[in-house]
Amino acid sequence: MSFIRKLINWIKSQFVEDEVNDYEEEQSVQAGALPARTARPLEAVIIKPEKYSDAKKVTNELQNDKVVIVILQDNILHEDASKFVDFMSGAVYFGKGTVEYFEDRVLICAPSCVRMQTDELHRYSDIPVWKGVDE
Repeated sequence: MSFIRKLINWIKSQFVEDEVNDYEEEQSVQAGALPARTARPLEAVIIKPEKYSDAKKVTNELQNDKVVIVILQDNILHEDASKFVDFMSGAVYFGKGTVEYFEDRVLICAPSCVRMQTDELHRYSDIPVWKGVDE
């Protein structure tokens, strides 16, 4: 092997090692940049509480970043339901989440990683509303 060939091989080996090291450094920097939410899908839980103490279950699910749909129909007394809603409002506020209360006594509690948005179309009176099929 000639001196020039050895020199060219040595120069190539110097450049190849530098590129590999740069790539490994970029890989290690980018690995921790992914948010946790992309690793698992969003989950929701439906709970029908029977007593006020069931609020602990809902709070635990919110701490695990799950959306909780609470149905407060005939399964719970009216006084316990109002206490339950007050407690959940405070717990969700403390966790910086959001709460939506619907007319049919359904409560949706979402953690801070979930953004809830309501439809604003009901404000406009000029938009016709479909009333269903006449029977």
